[in-house]
Amino acid sequence: DGWFKEGMSDVGGFAQRLWSSTTPGPRSRELCTMINDALRLDEPEMMTYVAIFARTLNAGLVTRRNLPLVPWPPTREKDGVTATFRGAILPVMFLAFYLAMKGCKYRVPGFLATSFSQEVATEFAIRASQAANGKVPAVCYEVRVHPEGKTRMVRRCQHVGLIRKSNKPEEQEFLYVPYSAFTVLDVRLSPNPIWQSPHRVVLEAALDNLCEPEDLPLAPWY
Repeated sequence: DGWFKEGMSDVGGFAQRLWSSTTPGPRSRELCTMINDALRLDEPEMMTYVAIFARTLNAGLVTRRNLPLVPWPPTREKDGVTATFRGAILPVMFLAFYLAMKGCKYRVPGFLATSFSQEVATEFAIRASQAANGKVPAVCYEVRVHPEGKTRMVRRCQHVGLIRKSNKPEEQEFLYVPYSAFTVLDVRLSPNPIWQSPHRVVLEAALDNLCEPEDLPLAPWY
């Protein structure tokens, strides 16, 4: 009943609740996984429904207004870098893509979930590694944004936002919209890519997807 009332008054917030739901669906998959699978497969019969949901969720993430203050990742004192993190697995066959894209831009054909917390990212890497029985290399993505984006529109990434109405607020999820553009700054290979010592891929988020070429290469895995 509470969810229904919230959905009637705040459709965007309701979409965030659904996105962050941990209730398993078919084959024990969460809704966020099913949405990203549908976006990746790009099958016409699914796209109408997926597009409606994506548009609703995007509305709370895209920031093209000069807001005085928005939730923004913390800046590290040691190097002045402002970044979020994503823990996952990276099959060997797709590692070559990131190595080849070093210094180049690409797009992610799905929502890209990151976290303010590197510890949360590590927890996701552990879960992904366990699901793959430890047979697929672990990876940690570091996604950098400009530290002044919190208060300055000209420095703010326009297509990412904190999931404020999350079912798991402790995850501090900073979500990029589908087809967001990134530059590969660095790829650091691990001799033993388990979750304790994963490969590391350092990315820089584009300021505005609308200013990037539409024909950028698409990541085969993220």
